[in-house]
Amino acid sequence: MQFRVSLLLLTAFALTSLSAEDRYCFENDGLKYKDTVRFRVKANRIFKGHFIRSAYDGSGEKEMKFTGTKTGTVLTIEPKGKIIYEKAKGEDIILWSLKKQVLSIPLYGKNHTTGKYSNYDATFVKCKP
Repeated sequence: MQFRVSLLLLTAFALTSLSAEDRYCFENDGLKYKDTVRFRVKANRIFKGHFIRSAYDGSGEKEMKFTGTKTGTVLTIEPKGKIIYEKAKGEDIILWSLKKQVLSIPLYGKNHTTGKYSNYDATFVKCKP
C-alpha cells in the first residue's frame, strides 16, 4: 500500500514538473521608449514572447512577437516578423542573457556621454507587480 502511494505521488510530481512553465516580465525605461519583454518558458522552449516598445510622446507602440530556446542563462530568440529595436551590429543570431533579476539584451545605439554609436547591453529589470 505504501509503495502504491509513493509511486502515485512520484508520478503526480513528475507530471506537474513536466507541465510547469515559468513566466517572465522585464522592463527598460529608456530616454525615448519604455520597452517591455514578456515570455514563457516550458521545457526550455520560449513561447508567447512579446517585445513591446511604447513611445513616451504618445505616438503609439510597436510589438514584436518571438519564440526561441533557453539553454542555461542564454536565450536564443527567433523573432516573428520585423525586429523593432536596433539589434547589436555584427550579430546574426539574437542571444539574450537571463539572470535572476535582469534580462540583458545586446543593442546598438548612441552613447549619450561620448556621442558615439556602438553596441551595448541594455539591462531590463523585472516588471513591477
